[in-house]
Amino acid sequence: MEVAGRTVQGQTSSPHLCDPCSSEGNDILADKYCLDCDEWLCPPCVTVHGRLKATRHHRIVDESEGCIPVKVEQEEDEVTERCVDHPKEFIKYHCKTHGTLNCGHCIVKDHTSCNLSIINEVSREFKNGPDITNLHKTINSLSTDSEMCLTKIRDGVASLEQQKDKAIKDIDNYFNEISNYFAGRRDKLKAQVADFAEGNKEKLIALKNECESTQTNSQFVKGKCDIQQANPNQLYIEAVRLRPVIADLQNGLTDVSKQIRVDTFTFRKDPELETMKCCGRGLGTLLRTSGTVQTNIHLISFFFGS
Repeated sequence: MEVAGRTVQGQTSSPHLCDPCSSEGNDILADKYCLDCDEWLCPPCVTVHGRLKATRHHRIVDESEGCIPVKVEQEEDEVTERCVDHPKEFIKYHCKTHGTLNCGHCIVKDHTSCNLSIINEVSREFKNGPDITNLHKTINSLSTDSEMCLTKIRDGVASLEQQKDKAIKDIDNYFNEISNYFAGRRDKLKAQVADFAEGNKEKLIALKNECESTQTNSQFVKGKCDIQQANPNQLYIEAVRLRPVIADLQNGLTDVSKQIRVDTFTFRKDPELETMKCCGRGLGTLLRTSGTVQTNIHLISFFFGS
């Protein structure tokens, strides 16, 4: 089968088989030809072609009219990526119902009642319209929000260090007053402070790694889009593919932002310590307060025209 968008010459040859039917393993004679899809069609496929919104205005000609394309030259903006399911065909349609990129065979076989867009018709509008603007905003916001989360995490780690230093200092100062009695208790409380701070730091560092991963992936996504700037069709295809990836990155970053929490703690002296030393009361307790850092993630959705 020839590729669409080429020089047209008359042609007389042996009977042709229907291209959509042949892709499904059925050898059906064809008597019509679609100049837009560059495919031979049998009568049933001609009928289906006329019903589809995406193909109902295509130019269907009879073989006897002598205007069947023979030699072809690729157009400047023609889609050059082949269909996954039909490797001999090029991607020409975007099925918005299923969120898939399809060739003509796919449309006839599985998408006759779907909401379809012809990529050649919508790609330029996409490149110059609000969808591509929102796509870039989404990618940029991922990087910005990642840095915002990293800043909160760094601040949280520093806060934990400050709290740990202050708590240990308070413990030591108070211990110096009653060191002969509470030597064992002092060591235990210091260990609790260190364990609590380190435990929180480990959680924040784990979130930091996730944020850095999101930041790296967002730059990768941006690079994928930048590479296709010269070809609106490929840019459109890349945008379709990147949409779920970006959504996953946004969702992951949102989950991280909800988990960024810095628990606070201070050392409190036992109020009855001075009068109850002989009773074996503890040196003090570690007061823990759960804290939540509010980090607003900019969720931007980009859609393709209706």
